[in-house]
Amino acid sequence: MSQTLDILQTTENAFISLLQPVVGSMANVYPGVNNIEDMAAPAVICWAEDAWEDIPFSGMYHVNLHIYCKEMAADSNITSSLSTTVFSASMNNETKGTLNTYPGYYVYEYFVQPGGPKNYVSGDAWVKERTFDVISALIGVNT
Repeated sequence: MSQTLDILQTTENAFISLLQPVVGSMANVYPGVNNIEDMAAPAVICWAEDAWEDIPFSGMYHVNLHIYCKEMAADSNITSSLSTTVFSASMNNETKGTLNTYPGYYVYEYFVQPGGPKNYVSGDAWVKERTFDVISALIGVNT
């Protein structure tokens, strides 16, 4: 596996480990773009789209990470604060420190991409998406 693929998968998994305990029984948290359409609401999907090395041979990558929250559409009698819970957990003062406890992974910094959340309907679900630039590295990996 290439180091770029490793950083993509590790970033997805680190965010899953951050979000699943916070979300608890409200939803499951899944990795990967293929789960966006496949998983029924409620669900949270962390998808690392691409990565590029900041400085060649540095091992420090910018990872373009999407977090999707799928909640039941308004015509149901189920109300949810899933997206509020997820985005509060992924954008607070403790987020970076919690991510840095994931084995073999280090986050230098992360930024919410401008433009705010995207909101749309997918089948029977409301989807709210945010995109992050995660500057990170794999610890103990030779570049």
